[in-house]
Amino acid sequence: MLSLSFLVITKAHLQSTELIGTIRDKVTQGPIAGVHVKLLIAGEEQLILSDERGHFNWPTKFDVSIDIEVSHVSYMGQQIKGLQVKTTSSQHILIELEMKAQSLGTFEVTTNTRQELIQPIAGKRFDPGEIGKVPGNRNDIARMAGNFAGVMPADIRRNDIIIRGNSPSGLLWRLGGGNIVNPNHFSSLGSTGGAVSAINPTMLGISKFYIGAFPGELGNLSSGAFDLQFRDGNTQKWKSSIALGGSSGLEANVEGPIANNQKSSILFGYRYSFLDAMDRLGLNLTGLSAQPQYQDFSYHLNLGSMKWGTLHAFGILGNAKIEFPDGKNRGISTSGLSINGIAFQYNPGKTKLLSSTVVINNLNSTYRKELRTDRETAALLYNLQEKEQKISWNTFFRQRIRPNSNLELGMQLDYTQVNFKNGKLLPSSIWEDQRDAAAGSILWQSYLQWEYNWTPKLKSTTCVRSMYWDWNQHWVWEPRLNFLWRPGKGHQVALAYAMQHQALASPIAFASIQSNTSLQWPNKMLPLLESQTWALDYLSLSKQNWNIKLSTYHQFLNRAAIEQSPTHYSSLNLGNQFRYTARDSLQGKGKGFNQGIELSIEKRFSDKYYSTLAVTLMDSKYRGSDGLLRNTAFNNRFILNLTIGKEWKNEKRRVWSLGLHTIWAGGAYYIPIDLERSKLNADEVLDFKNAYQNHFPNVFRMDVRIGYRTAPKKGNWGLESYIDFLNTTAHINPLAVRYDIKTQKIYTEHQIRFMPDVNIRMSF
Repeated sequence: MLSLSFLVITKAHLQSTELIGTIRDKVTQGPIAGVHVKLLIAGEEQLILSDERGHFNWPTKFDVSIDIEVSHVSYMGQQIKGLQVKTTSSQHILIELEMKAQSLGTFEVTTNTRQELIQPIAGKRFDPGEIGKVPGNRNDIARMAGNFAGVMPADIRRNDIIIRGNSPSGLLWRLGGGNIVNPNHFSSLGSTGGAVSAINPTMLGISKFYIGAFPGELGNLSSGAFDLQFRDGNTQKWKSSIALGGSSGLEANVEGPIANNQKSSILFGYRYSFLDAMDRLGLNLTGLSAQPQYQDFSYHLNLGSMKWGTLHAFGILGNAKIEFPDGKNRGISTSGLSINGIAFQYNPGKTKLLSSTVVINNLNSTYRKELRTDRETAALLYNLQEKEQKISWNTFFRQRIRPNSNLELGMQLDYTQVNFKNGKLLPSSIWEDQRDAAAGSILWQSYLQWEYNWTPKLKSTTCVRSMYWDWNQHWVWEPRLNFLWRPGKGHQVALAYAMQHQALASPIAFASIQSNTSLQWPNKMLPLLESQTWALDYLSLSKQNWNIKLSTYHQFLNRAAIEQSPTHYSSLNLGNQFRYTARDSLQGKGKGFNQGIELSIEKRFSDKYYSTLAVTLMDSKYRGSDGLLRNTAFNNRFILNLTIGKEWKNEKRRVWSLGLHTIWAGGAYYIPIDLERSKLNADEVLDFKNAYQNHFPNVFRMDVRIGYRTAPKKGNWGLESYIDFLNTTAHINPLAVRYDIKTQKIYTEHQIRFMPDVNIRMSF
């Protein structure tokens, strides 16, 4: 397979390279004026102050690395090192400061600084600029997460985020402060991943990726959360861009101010499948008969600050289609996505914040199997339709009671309506509707969180949450507690406990049986999945841009869905399929656990190089209704991620770079095939008695990137290009075992052996 991204042309009116920053109070999200911002650029120091809106900007030289140190008399300082500003594009950065636990007796600006590059316990702060650093991530934010400690790298087919041995269905997606459905193309009901991301990385601002223990605002999850934020558009001038790319597709982006006096802006982007466009022109770049067709449109309107607060509108619209020819048969898979949200924030006082977000989600997916009778007509053999409509409302009130004490009260409501319909053509040529059902439910969540700084070195966060799901009429309580201790400058230790619950995936929770008289819901009373997690973290931040994080955790899972008769089945193994296989008459008595140790060593960009090493040792087990302790489908035992990058710059404003990304991980456990029974049935039959007893060989992949960028001293354009060699060593990595009906043999399906990926970006 060959993936080509040819040329990206960005045109802007008098665009210049600059650093644009916003400084906010972490509790009230209000702007902080008068913050001392010290910039260290190429050995030279620059000192500026944030304005009344908390903004600062600084024109920079071509392709520089910037260290930022901010300080304020009333707030804890912060350091951010190794921030890169490339070619002629602007770098946007958001800095959130915490108020000091004790006020100072004199107006002395201290140097009590710390980095917030890795969030304690909760995961890490995600800079969208990282997407372009690591070779092989294909400009996909979900695949980028696979480079973090505790996360299994995605395979070539899907971008599911598998965290600490949990099912990817345990992930919560959020956008703009609201809960959203699966933001991926070729997704299906109940899953959280897909084949292609519908998230345009050029739209993203600073986001947060959470694993393990979670803050109070995150609920209805069991493994992790991706809290995404779209960045603001340019408030000073209009910019536009067009792009051609194999990974991101044909692309057009526009951003600019709406009303300068209110600092309002608009930003939107459109993408269309490049491979499909080339195929329509008669150029099949992959050599495959099935070409993915997809398009998406993303937007973000920042209406600025007004007397009654700030208002944002955002959304993602997309659809996708792919056809799989198989002789006279043809499979057609489609998916559609619609996410539209409004976020409102109001500061009723200097120490208060009221925030509310409403998101309307729509997700639909279909699968059709046809028998072609001639070139123009086809007979329908099978048809599946799934729809999910969700209205999500999230609101919270936050108040700083004292400089060292913050209180937050929040409520969330998710109204969900699902529709299932499928049927098939019987051998007697009679069409049979197998399922036609619809159901709706409301999930209520509320929480109270108290954050208290006992001393400048000791901080605690206490939270109590509640959840009520009217579908099964279950009400649960969730206590959460964590302590953060800073024994010395550059060191911190965190201990956390969290209980969380999650509603079962829609295809399981809303499984139905049509009787002669009525429609029945055999899984309706299944309980919420319960998860309890203990975690201990140690984080060390050095002056030389090195960050070291060591984590250990134990997670106990209870009330998983299992079958009533003795089998291997458990809902803990679901979530990374293109389609869910619905099962009915389940019981919520399944158990499981995940435990492990994680080490992250990160060298932020400085001295023209950067590196990241993430090592995970883990164990993931479960028990089905047969009572046997088995490996989960996501027990990889160990994961190693290594990324190294080096740059060379000359006096002619040219930069060459070399990057290396290596993945080494344990092979996944799988269900073997019963060869003899498969021969007798003339179809694949799995050996469930030996489910997850054996695993595939270890996975190894090395991706290499060679890059080049430049910009002239005169003019407002720049060039950035690179070529990725995916799986450079052409290592054979298994994907699945299959049964060949014709040869009556079992064979192993492998991932792609080798794939080059060329990208060229030109900015004006």
